[in-house]
Amino acid sequence: RLVRSGGGDVLALPGSRGTGRNPCRIPARICDALRPGGGPLSPGDAAGTGSDSFGLLGLGMERFRRKFQVANPAFHAACHAVRKLKQAGFEAGLVGGSVRDLLLGRLPADYDLVTTAVPEVLAELFPGQRSVGVSFGVSLIEVEGIRFEAATAREERNYLDGRHPELVRYTDSLELDMARRDFTVNALWYDPETEEVCDCVGGVADLERGVLRTVGDPEERFREDYLRMLRAVRFAARLGFELSPGTRRAIAELAPLTAELAPERVAGELTRMLTGPAPDRAMRLLLELG
Repeated sequence: RLVRSGGGDVLALPGSRGTGRNPCRIPARICDALRPGGGPLSPGDAAGTGSDSFGLLGLGMERFRRKFQVANPAFHAACHAVRKLKQAGFEAGLVGGSVRDLLLGRLPADYDLVTTAVPEVLAELFPGQRSVGVSFGVSLIEVEGIRFEAATAREERNYLDGRHPELVRYTDSLELDMARRDFTVNALWYDPETEEVCDCVGGVADLERGVLRTVGDPEERFREDYLRMLRAVRFAARLGFELSPGTRRAIAELAPLTAELAPERVAGELTRMLTGPAPDRAMRLLLELG
């Protein structure tokens, strides 16, 4: 939720002073550990910086101190890759579902990276780098024998067919990369060097409330890629989250567009729903949303 402090509005997590009950989704033990010294997160620990104001979304950058205690080789190798990129002068972090799951106290299935380093630089820093999505700047890198996807931060504009953007352009702003992503809870990145979760879209607050919400305007997001409507159902069912009113309304209105999706893309999402932790809820949501 938003709390008022001397420096303006800042986000407070469940378990912090004054939040009352923890309605959902982040375990109290996770929230209590968000400060390196343990104990509840206080408003002063979420340092909103006016100079980092994100114009596209009208939100300031929020940084939450967090030292994840994860006894997992992949996590430590991914953090090592981020540190190597930052030491070379680039912005970088763990990004997306891995950060979301770490905040929820779950062990991520894999770890993706985002960085301002372009693929050619990644090839120099990580011998054996291989481009797997040339038009989108996605590379496979190997660290300590473990492979990771590393995406160069980018902007995407003018989607033509409910899937492909007409313009893809690299950017030196991780915030702009977050702005192109689907849901706020997937648009967080973690800097292991400073031990901070970085949030410019309100994703931490949505995790606290148990809400799945698009980054920016829901209708625009779903028109960019129709598959995002099915992904919304899958994530809501898997995480036990509620769709935000705007997100739910946009899916109900635009649902007929999913008929234009390639069958294999639809099959992939349905398979993930049916093999996930809550297939019954996923099916109910599909029926409710048309």
